[in-house]
Amino acid sequence: MTSANVYVEPPQDLWRSGPRELAAIVHQLVEASRVVDASIGRVLAEIDRQGARELFGYNSTARFLVDAERMTHREAKKLLDRATALNPGRRLDGSDSPPLAPLTGAAARDGVLGSGHVDAIVDVMKKIPTDVLDDERRQAEEILVDLARKAPCNDVHNAGVTILDRMDPDGPEPDHRDPIYPLRTLRFQQKHNGRLAIHIEVDAVLAAQTRAVLDPLAERRTTDEGEPDVRSMSERYGDAYGEIIGLVITSPELPIQNGDHAHIMVTIPLDVLRSGLGTACLDLTETISATEARIIACDCGIIPAVLGTASEPLDLGRMKRFVTQGQRRALQLRDRGCAFPGCKRKPKHTQAHHILEWVLNGLTNLDNLVLLCGHHHRLIHCSAWEVRIATDGLPEFIPPDYLDPLRKPRRNTLHPPLAFAG
Repeated sequence: MTSANVYVEPPQDLWRSGPRELAAIVHQLVEASRVVDASIGRVLAEIDRQGARELFGYNSTARFLVDAERMTHREAKKLLDRATALNPGRRLDGSDSPPLAPLTGAAARDGVLGSGHVDAIVDVMKKIPTDVLDDERRQAEEILVDLARKAPCNDVHNAGVTILDRMDPDGPEPDHRDPIYPLRTLRFQQKHNGRLAIHIEVDAVLAAQTRAVLDPLAERRTTDEGEPDVRSMSERYGDAYGEIIGLVITSPELPIQNGDHAHIMVTIPLDVLRSGLGTACLDLTETISATEARIIACDCGIIPAVLGTASEPLDLGRMKRFVTQGQRRALQLRDRGCAFPGCKRKPKHTQAHHILEWVLNGLTNLDNLVLLCGHHHRLIHCSAWEVRIATDGLPEFIPPDYLDPLRKPRRNTLHPPLAFAG
């Protein structure tokens, strides 16, 4: 056990300490803080391995960290990037993936590397060409870690630049081909885990139109406490794409297919829908979780096919469950957008959520409905957040105890009041 593993409180009479004693105290405390940082990284990496959504209901570990520890997006992102680079991770297929910089992680746990050293080494390891042999990659990291034990961060950075120059002296091969203007192409790649990869290439005009539609929906959202949006750019554009599809699929102007408007079908046993434990069938081909099915069942143009124990259809498109146009207009007047605290999403980007779920005999009445955007709709279903209608008829949200031990109700104060409201 190194000295960094033991924290010693500085003496109260520091003024009596001389330069040698003060320097020793600073060194010991910095070493201890580096060990603590490495331990935090191990925990964050484990949260990321298990999945922040499965553990806490958040779409990413960074989002959880921002809420749970009141961090800024920059702080959370830096901590998580270091954690995932220095500790083992998990691939999409469930197998373990080795850390990017294992030697750096070991040195960080000993308290001899600061965050600046770690960032400098990780940056080099990310840029090493993929065709470099594992032995050469390990040797490069070993050189940088040994240097970082006794040199400042700038020296480590400069040494990394030299190593990269030697590994790839010519740089990327220049492209001498004449520029080609591609046609509009789109193809799907269905993955084994049920996710769909979409590859699209369009001309300049359609590209500009696409950005014009997606950019406003992909803007960062801040909470009413001023906390920033911790989603990456790709996550924000992915959510924006989902909102566009949600708007389009409910449009009455969509072309009719096989005598019916565009729809998807979710098939699920009744007991699974009620318990939330198990899986459902999406469009008779793909498998989704029961939680996903319950989110879908709240409010969208979907035909619910609820099956009994013998797979007999008990409920196929029972429309009285859906929110009527009149009810939705009333919800828009009451909530004026996503009702979750700090969300600025407008009514057209929201879904009607049953507070007491419909499958648990919740009624489709205004006092059991609230408007939520896609992100916060999922958060309510997957986390310990709770929502209720207060005595004044307005929705309020109760945070999990790990965010607020007192669980004091919160409301959205960002939507402007009606023009004629007092």
